[in-house]
Amino acid sequence: MTTAADRKRDPEGTIEWARRETRRRAIEETTCGPVELKPVESFPHGRPIFNNAMRGLMPRAPGEPCRALDIMVNSYCCGWKRKPTPLEAEKAIKSRFPTSRNGSIAFMVLTEPPNRLVMEGEADGAYSLQDLAWWLHRRRIPAYGRIRWLNAFARRTGRTPEPWDPGR
Repeated sequence: MTTAADRKRDPEGTIEWARRETRRRAIEETTCGPVELKPVESFPHGRPIFNNAMRGLMPRAPGEPCRALDIMVNSYCCGWKRKPTPLEAEKAIKSRFPTSRNGSIAFMVLTEPPNRLVMEGEADGAYSLQDLAWWLHRRRIPAYGRIRWLNAFARRTGRTPEPWDPGR
């Protein structure tokens, strides 16, 4: 509530705006909590949804390591005793038979790099968003920012999802 003294001191109403903003932020920040990842089947699989050609990047040749995974491995696995190669990281993320090393590599990809790098890896075909969602469900990783980001690309309910093969 604005008093006469406040109106005299602040004719533009910034004090009242600051009070409203403080109340709004207090409510939003306390109600924001864990989010639930949508089912694995609701994520696209196969053809990448991000396109490297739109950004002027050449597609990678078969057998060539993914540029984004190369950056991730060299940036976020520096302290590892045995640093994975980009091709090993690609196989680990696509693997449906998790070992502790595969899980560690997937955990690094899901928690460390910014969304831009994760998008580039998906655009290169190193993995799909369905692969990332599978690992998030499997390991129950509390990467809430990444979960919110991934949920934005999930198909809306009511549409028939693509078949998902867990043994791929």
